[in-house]
Amino acid sequence: MRKLLVIAWTDARIEFSERSTLLYFFILPMIFMVVLSFAFSTGDGQVTFPLLLVDEDRSSLSALVRAHLEQRGGVQVLLVPDRVQGEQRFEQGNAPMLVVIPAGFGERLRAGETVEVGVRVDERDNRAIALRQALQAALAVAQQSARIAQAGADFARDFGASLDERDILAEIGQRLADAPLRVHTTVAGRATPDMLNASQQSAAGQLVTWGLITFLTASSVLLYEQEAGTLARLFATPTSRALVLGGKVLSRFLMGVIQMAILVLFGWLALGVDWGRSPLALAAVLMAFGFMGVSVGVALATVVRTAQAASALSTFLSMVLAALGGAWWPLEITPEMYQRAAQVLPTAWAMRAFEAIFLRGAGLLDVLPEVGGLLAFGVVFLALGVWRLRALSD
Repeated sequence: MRKLLVIAWTDARIEFSERSTLLYFFILPMIFMVVLSFAFSTGDGQVTFPLLLVDEDRSSLSALVRAHLEQRGGVQVLLVPDRVQGEQRFEQGNAPMLVVIPAGFGERLRAGETVEVGVRVDERDNRAIALRQALQAALAVAQQSARIAQAGADFARDFGASLDERDILAEIGQRLADAPLRVHTTVAGRATPDMLNASQQSAAGQLVTWGLITFLTASSVLLYEQEAGTLARLFATPTSRALVLGGKVLSRFLMGVIQMAILVLFGWLALGVDWGRSPLALAAVLMAFGFMGVSVGVALATVVRTAQAASALSTFLSMVLAALGGAWWPLEITPEMYQRAAQVLPTAWAMRAFEAIFLRGAGLLDVLPEVGGLLAFGVVFLALGVWRLRALSD
């Protein structure tokens, strides 16, 4: 045990001897946390994703698209009178996406024809990815509603009744528009929103993103040691290989846990984020997430050849997993099918645990399913990594 801690401490001390380490471990995550908290926030602190909309069609189906977008929590539809003003406001950076519904949209959709909707996207803004998914869902609703309305009108005519499909679409649109913008659930006698506010989303999301980068770079550390020959020299000592590798991984795990703990403290002090009523629940989620992260890092070390490649892949993979798992935007604004598919990602389990802690005041027992899921991911990847390491060393 003592040797394990000595190896871990030595690695951590070497890592933090470089001043640039402080930048990537603490300063950049804190900057991103603050900037994104304000960038995604409305006046009431809720997460917002502004979308410029030009409705040239002004039909019941185009109104349905708008109603569906507005009904999805987090999407703020900014109506613009015409295409020219829409282009101007988009160029000024008023929103990461401009949508133009062309004249004839409703008629062509009811006729079952293909309709092209004008879309401009600022690819530099991560919110555009979520907005694109929200738009696709809204257009799909409009298309299905057109088919339902047509079928309903035909069915009514078969029985000699007079029912205009436009009336059906108007009723669908009205009911959707009347739906609450944000669903509330009642827990222990108090109403709570079902979506994180801007500060909570930013704090938890950046913690997941940067923590995962730290954990996954266990792969580059192992490969760098191998390239430098220090790993072979350590293996030549009386210390077992398992103890050496365990110390390296433990070092990265502890650094990541410390990083997340400092980000939790920063989120509380700088953004006023309330991290829930149960420190044990929060600690369990952080530890399970850390175990999962370093396990993926160990597995990653067995599929790349150089430390440089491992470092680049670790950062890229962390960003992708964080974005797709709901760390960069709420999964609630994405289509339901995508929300279900995202549950195969460990980052989605982590964000679900944070939502339970933030929104429902979850305790340790309440987050055990998410903690268990993260541990299961970790066990699978660690077993895969150890098996691969043994196969490569034979």
